[in-house]
Amino acid sequence: MSDLTPIKVRLLGKDYTLRVAKDDELATLEMAEYLNTKLQAFRNAHPEQSDLTAAVITGLAITEELFVERSAALDPGEHVNGVLTDLGEEAVKSSSGVRMGLPPAAFSLPHHRPGRIVEVGATRLNTIRI
Repeated sequence: MSDLTPIKVRLLGKDYTLRVAKDDELATLEMAEYLNTKLQAFRNAHPEQSDLTAAVITGLAITEELFVERSAALDPGEHVNGVLTDLGEEAVKSSSGVRMGLPPAAFSLPHHRPGRIVEVGATRLNTIRI
């Protein structure tokens, strides 16, 4: 534990001493500054709310940001499109040429446009934007 460095951060006007690894000191200070900025924004918009309420709502808003970023990094449509393409190819193969005169394009599947599915899940907690 002796390799931890004490640092002070200020959140909503209160000082907190944290013990962090030396390599994490700058990142922790940046995170605390970001958190304090979000907390202050909530408090300015809702001065009647307690510090605890500000912390909970701000924590949920930041968690939403994290979830949106994670979901943006994943494109579930690409997986679905791949599965559908494979199924379409199998259906064409198993039809043994019984295509009723339709061109090959009639049996291909359109490709998914990235981001279309992700947008739906990214709006769940919009009511707590700060």
